[in-house]
Amino acid sequence: MKLKVGGEIADKKVTAFADYLKTGEVRNVTGIALNDGKVIIPQTILTPEKEVHQFPRLGSLVRTESVTTTTGKLPIFNNSTDLLTAHTEYGQTTKNATPVITPILWDLKTYTGSYVFSQELISDSSYDWQAELQSRLTELRDNTDDSLIITALTSGVKKTSSTDLLGDIKKVLNVTLKPQDSAAASIVMSQSAYNLFDMATDAMGRPLLQPNITAATGYTLLGKTVVIVDDKLFPSASAGDVNIVVAPLKKAVINFKLTEITGQFQDTYDVWYKQLGIFLRQNVVQARKDLIVNLTGKLKAVTVVQSTAV
Repeated sequence: MKLKVGGEIADKKVTAFADYLKTGEVRNVTGIALNDGKVIIPQTILTPEKEVHQFPRLGSLVRTESVTTTTGKLPIFNNSTDLLTAHTEYGQTTKNATPVITPILWDLKTYTGSYVFSQELISDSSYDWQAELQSRLTELRDNTDDSLIITALTSGVKKTSSTDLLGDIKKVLNVTLKPQDSAAASIVMSQSAYNLFDMATDAMGRPLLQPNITAATGYTLLGKTVVIVDDKLFPSASAGDVNIVVAPLKKAVINFKLTEITGQFQDTYDVWYKQLGIFLRQNVVQARKDLIVNLTGKLKAVTVVQSTAV
């Protein structure tokens, strides 16, 4: 018994292929195609997937201070270099200098955002749009915090162009910043700056950037946590720009925050829609401009010393 598979259309295709081998000519074999039957072909929609945010969020790396008023000040007592004076018996005690207090001012601003979606979308879709848009509100907040924080880290801070970025970062940590501030410092760098350091090695041939599972961002440089951000997050920056900020982040930037409200607002059923919104009252302040160093430039060429076997 001869088994026939494929039917008439398959036979025509086989015959057409045989004719092509003999004559070199192609016959037009047509029939009912996938496009013709697509109206009754079932369609599957898999569970939607979300793209993961690619960079660390800066909001958790700076200090957040809860406040209860629109404006106010955070007094900072500066260190004193004053000394005690030698005292003679029954002599008058010399008065010391009055402590210097530097106020950090805040003036709250309002930030809002919302998503409006129709009742038809809710009724006709099996997907939980409300949960999706709720997470998007959080994303909007985090994006806003990132932008405000990087602005606070760069606004009014002179950018230094360096021909030896590694050496200048060492100098910032060793000399520019005092020991306690240096110990608390982090290095915020654009992705292109990270790439520059990641491809470089020290004189022993070891990578400059070292992986560190204890660091929140995964890498350290000169023992300091490296925070990698998008090239374009820096104000007026373009893709490929090398930008680096060295600072004790929790001391350099403070987010004074009064309230954060997220909620659902229902209409009066004459339009039939829902609205999810977020309301923020906060002020991201550059608290210590003197502790922020902004760098750009390139790395100095390093000659790798070849080790010799003993």
